[in-house]
Amino acid sequence: MKVACVVLGSGNSTRFNKSKSKLFYKVYGTPIIEYTLKNISKFIKKNSIYITIPKKLSKNDEKLIKNYTSNDLILGGKNRYYSLKNALKNIKTTEYDYVMIHDAARPLTPKNLFIKMLEACRSNKYNCIVPSSPVESTL
Repeated sequence: MKVACVVLGSGNSTRFNKSKSKLFYKVYGTPIIEYTLKNISKFIKKNSIYITIPKKLSKNDEKLIKNYTSNDLILGGKNRYYSLKNALKNIKTTEYDYVMIHDAARPLTPKNLFIKMLEACRSNKYNCIVPSSPVESTL
């Protein structure tokens, strides 16, 4: 079973209220997107990771992202839908059984969630798998 993973990293972080993208904001010296990509890389091979990027990206940020994929970086669209559409156009879908879609701003996806999703793919019971987690009160 082959799984491609699209990492949507082309948003403009308008709600973040900082001068740069939240994906490149450093937490303990590491950009958020790097935590996300390290996590995904534990389960998905480098040649199966496809990453969307914003139009304005520094050479250093581009170099960092390219460490986690052997594919060309994909220019995002005007919104998430078009970014995903651009990514899907760049995937040779005949080479994959499943396509996983992940938000680059979600670095803390639990290991067991990845494992459960991949096991569900291997079971061939489902055409689509949507992960979920309980909503917790923020009061």
